[in-house]
Amino acid sequence: GGGGSCSTLANARLLLTKRDTMSLQEFEQVFCAEFEQLHAKNNAVKKAKAARSNQILDLRRSNNVNIALQRLLKKFGSLVELRDALVSLDDDELSLDDLYALRRVVPNEQEVKKVLSFKGDMSQLSAAERFFRLCGEAGCQVDVVCDCFVFMLEFGERYVEPACLGACAT
Repeated sequence: GGGGSCSTLANARLLLTKRDTMSLQEFEQVFCAEFEQLHAKNNAVKKAKAARSNQILDLRRSNNVNIALQRLLKKFGSLVELRDALVSLDDDELSLDDLYALRRVVPNEQEVKKVLSFKGDMSQLSAAERFFRLCGEAGCQVDVVCDCFVFMLEFGERYVEPACLGACAT
């Protein structure tokens, strides 16, 4: 930024007021360090832009999905295990709360098409994009499966359990 060059100029003036000449080493200490920092910062920005060029999903959507996945991955060992529990309707592994979280982040049909059409290096994809790809490879519409799974569990909580309790009490 501009603050660095002011301090650099002040350092140079300070050295020159002490004497009329500046050694090459002093010159490099004052000016080259700032140039190297600026060069490193520019390289970091270029790398970040290159990484984003592989991005398939909208950045906000990707971030929201990644946040939800981080919470769910504490319970599951991998994205594959999470996808498999969802697709197999495993209510021993997935709670209703898990499904509510998943319902907000499972891919829709267009998102699945996007990630399945990606032919680049899969390791460059975000966790959200890899999860969407796994969901697409499952061979079913996971958004519909998730909605049905939620309905199935809600239905069971509302209608099956109270009926059982009433039948068992008599």
